[in-house]
Amino acid sequence: MDIVITIHREDNLINEALFSLANQSILPSRVIIIFNGHPRDLDFIIIPPPIICLTFIYFYFDKCNANYARNCGLKHCISSLIAFLDFDDLWLDKRIQSVMESRNISEWEIFYSDFLSGRAAAVIKKIIVTTDADLKVRNSVGGFSSIVFTRNALNLIGLFDEDLESCQDWDVWIRAKTKKLDFYHEKSPLTFHRVGSLNTISQDPKAQYRGLRKLYFKHHFFLSNTILVELLVRRLLCGSINNQIRNVRKIGMMRFLRHLIKKFFQILISLNR
Repeated sequence: MDIVITIHREDNLINEALFSLANQSILPSRVIIIFNGHPRDLDFIIIPPPIICLTFIYFYFDKCNANYARNCGLKHCISSLIAFLDFDDLWLDKRIQSVMESRNISEWEIFYSDFLSGRAAAVIKKIIVTTDADLKVRNSVGGFSSIVFTRNALNLIGLFDEDLESCQDWDVWIRAKTKKLDFYHEKSPLTFHRVGSLNTISQDPKAQYRGLRKLYFKHHFFLSNTILVELLVRRLLCGSINNQIRNVRKIGMMRFLRHLIKKFFQILISLNR
């Protein structure tokens, strides 16, 4: 198994990710680390002894998005199984072992598992599903750190969409479903997703809106029309709450509501173009 790790800032969290790899009962074949937009000094990275003998490959880019980095890593993978790990996530013990054991049960093309999510003080278990009904309205599979692909699956899906600012994983699951690829669900949590990291898409409402808008137009044949409602809400929320409060104070509540209604219909018209 080859592992692609993407990192967009100098952060010791990547060392926790690497230690989670070192704690696996079965080790990967190679680790490809893609750096995006920070100094090329590797002094902050600590390679744990159990994996120091593995093949490590590094790439640096002054500025690129996560899918560009993943595509770069994918092009340099040689194993039949390929996994992705965000630098601020962790793999729990025996994750790779569970993946390998599942190959004796099913000839799956995409492996995914339940996961833990949150901060150290507040962790909850996430149970994920891949039914068409769920995928039509939300990303029900989860992030890339919980997924393992076969090389054949990625050949059929194609490269990751580098134009999407958000919903990048959701786009991949929809393409996999429309290709009728076989999913295997491991019902025990094998990954920890850390929430609240700085400088992430989840903190940028405008990137969320633009990504979801493009995803809807790309997969409107598959997605539920209820996504339109979420798009409208996200568009209205692109302005900060403080700005909205200032507008109310400046022009009054009734004029502000009329402004929102007018904006609502302008957005609806633009979405239907």
